[in-house]
Amino acid sequence: MERHLIVARIHRGLSWFYGLLTLLFIIATVMSEHEISPLASIYFMIIFGGMFALHFFTSRGASHTKNWARKTSIGIALLMLLGFPVGTVIGVYLLMNTTGGWDDESANPDPVVQESNS
Repeated sequence: MERHLIVARIHRGLSWFYGLLTLLFIIATVMSEHEISPLASIYFMIIFGGMFALHFFTSRGASHTKNWARKTSIGIALLMLLGFPVGTVIGVYLLMNTTGGWDDESANPDPVVQESNS
């Protein structure tokens, strides 16, 4: 599988994770018998909703081999290295698939290879 698609799938999975966390927090807040600070709820939704949006849009860009998505993914991967042990594993895997650039072989096939297959 091409590296940009691997990165896109990782970010898509992380966006689902953060989206579900946000949804579960909203449900828990509504169903809670205890009063939860509205300011804390807003902070939580901004942080995790923002993480959802960041991973979602990075996934979309990575699936289209956008250079900004590769750079964003590298930045996210570097931050994830601090999240030992799971974040570190995901961060290393993202770095392995984003460094060195993305060769868009599907959109720009090598003419030499194409001629030899004919």
